[in-house]
Amino acid sequence: MKGITKEQENFLNKCTNGNWELNTESGLVDILGDFNCSRMGLSDFMGIEFGNISGSFNCSHNKLTSLEGAPQKVGETFYCYNNQLVSLEGAPQEVGGDFYCYNNQLVSLEGAPQ
Repeated sequence: MKGITKEQENFLNKCTNGNWELNTESGLVDILGDFNCSRMGLSDFMGIEFGNISGSFNCSHNKLTSLEGAPQKVGETFYCYNNQLVSLEGAPQEVGGDFYCYNNQLVSLEGAPQ
C-alpha cells in the first residue's frame, strides 16, 4: 500500500479544482476535475504519479525537465509549455483535447500522445 505525505496532500489540495483520490494499490493519483500547478517553480511533481485526469492538466510555466509522473490519461487539454523539457517521455498517451508543449527544449516528439 502506497501513501502520500502531508506536503503532497497540501499540493494536491491547492492545485485540484474538483476531487482527487489516491489508488493505494497502484500509488497513482486520479483527479475528477482539473489540475493546475502552473507558475509554481516546480522541477518535478513532488514525487506524485498521476493516473487519470477527467478534465485538464496544466503544468506550464515551471522548470520541468521531465514529464515523469504526469498523468497517463487526460480527458480534456494537457498544457506543458514554457518548461525546460527535452523530451515528451512520460507524457499522457491519451489526451481528449489539445496538447500544448511549445517553448521547451524538445529534440524530438517521441513520447507524445498517439
